[in-house]
Amino acid sequence: MQRISRQALQEDIHQLARTLAEAHPDPYTTRGGPIAFHHRVQKLLAGIPEDGMSQHQFSHYVHPLIAAPGDGHTQLFEPENPQETTTQPTRRLWLHWEIIEQEFYLAITCYAELEVLIGARLLAINDLALETLLQRMGTYQGYDNVYQNLHHLAQSLESPSLLALLLAQDEPPAEIRLTLKLADSSQKTLNVPLTAEQPGIPLEADSAFVLPPLNAARMCHTFLDAHYQVAYLRIESLLYYREHFEYLTTLGHTQNVDRWLEDVGHALPPEKTFPKTREERIAMVPAATSLLRDLFSAMRLAHTSTLIVDLRFCSDGGSFFTTILNYFLYGIGALQIENNGYQIKRYSPLYFENYTQDSSEQYAEAIRNGGYDYSDEMRWRQGPIFEHTTRARLQALTDLRLLSRHSLSFAREFQSRAYEAAWTPQVYVLTSTQTYSAGVTTAVSLLRHGAILIGTPPAQNGNSFSGGLSFTLKYSRIKGNIPFKRQILFPPDEGKEQIIRPHHELTYDYLASHNYDPNASIQLVLDTLAEA
Repeated sequence: MQRISRQALQEDIHQLARTLAEAHPDPYTTRGGPIAFHHRVQKLLAGIPEDGMSQHQFSHYVHPLIAAPGDGHTQLFEPENPQETTTQPTRRLWLHWEIIEQEFYLAITCYAELEVLIGARLLAINDLALETLLQRMGTYQGYDNVYQNLHHLAQSLESPSLLALLLAQDEPPAEIRLTLKLADSSQKTLNVPLTAEQPGIPLEADSAFVLPPLNAARMCHTFLDAHYQVAYLRIESLLYYREHFEYLTTLGHTQNVDRWLEDVGHALPPEKTFPKTREERIAMVPAATSLLRDLFSAMRLAHTSTLIVDLRFCSDGGSFFTTILNYFLYGIGALQIENNGYQIKRYSPLYFENYTQDSSEQYAEAIRNGGYDYSDEMRWRQGPIFEHTTRARLQALTDLRLLSRHSLSFAREFQSRAYEAAWTPQVYVLTSTQTYSAGVTTAVSLLRHGAILIGTPPAQNGNSFSGGLSFTLKYSRIKGNIPFKRQILFPPDEGKEQIIRPHHELTYDYLASHNYDPNASIQLVLDTLAEA
């Protein structure tokens, strides 16, 4: 196991602390202020062993500093290419948990003998109550709300190293003891082995819905009824659509573009050969504009009454898609007066490393004030009177035109206006604890236009830190992400400062009554329509 020297790791801690202080909009407030923050730094510096640590050990060791700002966008990633190697595959737990009403229930198992326990709720692991595990999780990774902390814990239970960390063990155990609550409210305790090899195929409850496969951009659409009255649009990620790559490239924000393009290449049909150059690769990525044009053409022809936008698994990406979707649904006029709150950006050396086409000279006034840019808030505070003036509409239209120029794929449609407000059915939006970042931005924007939210509250608050600046620690080579803006989707006087609650929340009783159908939230939409 390769170890990194104590001095090198101390330099990485200094780099991380300095980067958080310079780039994060507010790294101090949630966990006790600057003194508490730098006290954590001092303890971490002093606690590194004389013989140093491995990359994985240091990644876990330094996480409390990443958790200090108290938000979900500040994060370190598990090392992709660990510097230490092992001759034995790491054993793990082959169970997948979903979240409902702030509880975990067993959704997928690779242990055939546990299939009968699908739907059982988790009470404890090795006699550690769920509340204790959540508390430990929160000291390791910051979170926006309780649902994100639950989501982080669910992810960690599938990671061998993080599971060991939560159980305060040096390595994953050979087996763990689960305490479950069954459907009849009785309890069951059982031991489950951790294995390096997957013990069987993934087993989950049957679904009443047969949904189409996702394309390489992680999107798909269909109709759920024979009369084409209920359309279904699934967005599993907002990282991989063509317009996002075009947008990032024009902004010079290309640090992750080639890696994400590789992901798209792996998802393309095998008969397609993925080109070598970035430009040719972007041209092969499925465009959201084309997909929406096909969907809205069919909806307009059928006079579709309902559109379900499934954002349950949409946790990342670029919000340009929100503008494109709203163009097809509501048109430019609605986009011109849309009130999505405001953002407070912070410019820093790390920001300009990530956004290479921006320069500090452009934002000199903000940089003199700690890097904070309040111009968007000032525009918002001019209020509705300003929003409805001719001057404001013209400015909004100019902004939209400039935005469209960042993507050739959307610019052609924007110029022709062929599908502007092509069809406007009643929109239902499905959310879960995996809905985050650009997924939440899209959900809230649709909510502004009258959409009805169905499912479980998203992991992100309406008012939160957002955006992503990539960094790499010099010696450990661990990568991370820091937000650079404070996003206020719901200004304080609108009363939704924290959790975004669906209009119709999925309950455990409803899920159980539908035999733990993984698409029970779709059925909840159909039941809501039937009642209406």
